[in-house]
Amino acid sequence: MKTIICTIAIITCISIKVDAQTFDYADIKKNGVYVEVVYPLNYSYWQGYVSINYERVFGKKKRALLRLGIYPNFETDEIFIALPITISSITSSHEVHYLEFGLGIAPTLLYEYNNPYKKLWSDVPFFIAPIIYRYQKKQGLFIRGGFNLIANVLDFSVQCQPSLSLGYKF
Repeated sequence: MKTIICTIAIITCISIKVDAQTFDYADIKKNGVYVEVVYPLNYSYWQGYVSINYERVFGKKKRALLRLGIYPNFETDEIFIALPITISSITSSHEVHYLEFGLGIAPTLLYEYNNPYKKLWSDVPFFIAPIIYRYQKKQGLFIRGGFNLIANVLDFSVQCQPSLSLGYKF
């Protein structure tokens, strides 16, 4: 009787181990583009409303993301462009529900077309820490929603900026 129980336990352990190793990471698409709506509730601080982003998944288990984006502001007499660059990590890459967290920097460029002396200049960059819920499959549409913590080194302020995103993995 003990041999039968031990044999069943060993076969069960082997089958669980074999089943756990069947996920194919090659099926996950590496590229993605998305539109991020920032400050959907209060847009008094950031007037650009929308950022356009490209992300690339890398790593052996495809859990790391590199994001490059552009965030324009055309509401004033100058053109303000932030270029967010973040490196993020997501929880388990073979599910559809993720927690995305990371760190990044957003260098800024300003173009003042009313100022004859200073046409194009750069400002001190912002630091970004996204904490985002993400729903995505291996390819196709995905949705992101959460908060970006933004630190300004000039006035030592930190803001919690809500954001919503809709994108496509390819």
